[in-house]
Amino acid sequence: MAFMKWSDDLSVGVKEIDAQHQRFISLINDLHEAMLAKRGKDVLEEVLADLASYTQYHFSTEEEYMQKFGYAGFAAHRREHRAFVAKVGKFTQ
Repeated sequence: MAFMKWSDDLSVGVKEIDAQHQRFISLINDLHEAMLAKRGKDVLEEVLADLASYTQYHFSTEEEYMQKFGYAGFAAHRREHRAFVAKVGKFTQ
């Protein structure tokens, strides 16, 4: 059973970004299912590595859109991205 499900209320209205957000949900569900099957330790390292690399890819894509469309809160949002990437990095260590 999925821990998290995609729904239209999660959509930001940009197909590429929505698809990437769905990939995050898939990673979360993969880890959840492994934990339920008592295999969490077996897949944790791989899922965290996927999460770390995909997060950087996703944030890069988001930031390109923000710059392209002149998002007013770009600088602050970019700082939030950097802080999140740092947290993920610490967590994987």
